[in-house]
Amino acid sequence: MQVNSGIVSNRSLKKVVKGLINDVIFEIKGIPDFLLIAFTSKYKRSDYKKALELITQETGIKNLIGGTFPTIGVQNEIPTTQGGAAFTFKGNEIKVQRPVIYKNIRTKKKKFISEFPRIYNSIKAKSKISFVLSTGPKLQPNAMEQLKLLDSYPAIKYQNMFNVLGSGLEWFLGKQGLGTGSYIDELLNYLAINNVSDLIGGATFDIDLQDNYQFVNNFIHSNSLVGTSFSSDTIKFGHSWAFDKSEKTREYSITHKLKSGYIQKINGERANNQLLQIMDLPSNIYNEFFERFSYANALYLSGIKEEDGDYHPFMTANHPKLKGVVSTLPPSKITKKPIKAELFTQSGLGIQRSAYECANKAVKEIINPKFGIFINCANRLLIAGDKIAEENKKLAERLGEDVPFITLYSGCEFSIFNKKPMYTTVSIHGLVAGE
Repeated sequence: MQVNSGIVSNRSLKKVVKGLINDVIFEIKGIPDFLLIAFTSKYKRSDYKKALELITQETGIKNLIGGTFPTIGVQNEIPTTQGGAAFTFKGNEIKVQRPVIYKNIRTKKKKFISEFPRIYNSIKAKSKISFVLSTGPKLQPNAMEQLKLLDSYPAIKYQNMFNVLGSGLEWFLGKQGLGTGSYIDELLNYLAINNVSDLIGGATFDIDLQDNYQFVNNFIHSNSLVGTSFSSDTIKFGHSWAFDKSEKTREYSITHKLKSGYIQKINGERANNQLLQIMDLPSNIYNEFFERFSYANALYLSGIKEEDGDYHPFMTANHPKLKGVVSTLPPSKITKKPIKAELFTQSGLGIQRSAYECANKAVKEIINPKFGIFINCANRLLIAGDKIAEENKKLAERLGEDVPFITLYSGCEFSIFNKKPMYTTVSIHGLVAGE
C-alpha cells in the first residue's frame, strides 16, 4: 500500500499546487485511490477552482475531497498558515466509496439523512468508517443583532414555546451561517440510529468567520457537506477523540437555556455577566478587546460531566450586545433541568498531551499504523500559538515517525463511535488505519 502526505507554503496558490502535485501526489505510482486536499483560507474562490482543475487534470484522480482551513499540518513538517497540504493513498487493501456532495446542508438536511445511511450500510466489509467535511460557521455583520431576540422576556419566560419555534429559528440562523452545532448534532443522532456506526468529520473554517469552502474532485462548494467511506477486509480503522482538561476551575449551573444552545441565565442571573465573573475577568477589559467578535472567549472551555464519568466539552462566547451567552451545547445535551457545568483552563502543554492521548486511544487495537487523519479545533491552534508544531510531533511520536498523517484545524469536530454520536469543540478527533 502506497501512502504519502506533504505540505507546501507559499503566497501563490499556483506554486503550492505544483509543489503538491510533484512532491506528494506523483510519489504515488499510478492514479491514487484517494486524495485529500486542504488549502488555507485566505485565497480567492477562483484560485481554489483553478487549483482543483489543475490537480484533477494532472493526476486523473476521481476520489478527491477537501476544503479550506486556517492551518494545516502533516508529520515532520511545520504547519502552514498560507499554503496547502495533500494526503493520498493507493492500494488494494482499502476500498474508497465514490465521494458524495450534499448542498445547502444547513437548511436542507433531509436528502443527506435519507441517503447517507443507505450508502454506508451497502458496504460489506470487515471494517469501515466514513470521513466527512461540512461547512463551518460564517459570521454575518449583524449576527449579534439577530440574536437579541433570544434575550427578550418572552424567550426567557416561555422557553418551551421558543424551543417549538426553534426549527424555524435554526433554519434562519443556518441560512445566515450560524448554528453549526445544532445541525451537526441532529445529523449525527439520525445517522447513529440508522446504523452508521463509525464516522469522523469536521467543519471547513476561516478564523475570521468569513467564507469557507468544500471540495469534491474539481468542484468547489460552500454551505455543503462532502464525504466518502473507507472499507477493508484486511485493514482496521481505529478512531478516538480527546480534549485538554488540564485544570478544572469553577462549577456553575446553566439555569435558562434554549435548544439552539443559547444560554440565557447562569446561576439564575444574566449569563453574560455571570460567566465573566466565573472567569474572573472584568467586563470593561473583555469588551475592549473582543467587542467585534462572536467567539470572544474562545480560549475558555466548559464541560458537562457524563454518566460514564467523562466530560462533554463545549465552548461559550460572550458579546457586549447580548445579555446571554452563545454556546456550542448540542441540542441533545440540553434538558429541562438546570445543567451542571465546569469551567476548564487550557495550556499549550495540555494541548500536546491531549493530542497524544487521542492518537494513543486510536491505535489501541492497531499493531502497524499505515496512516492517520486528524481533525483538530482551530481554537486549540490559538492556545498552542507558535508551539503548534509540538502537537503534531506528539501525534508522530505515537503513530511512528514515518507514518503519514494530516491534521486539519477545523470549525467544529464530530464523530460517531460504535453508534455513539459525539459533537464537541476545542478537541481533537483522529482516524488511524493499520493492521
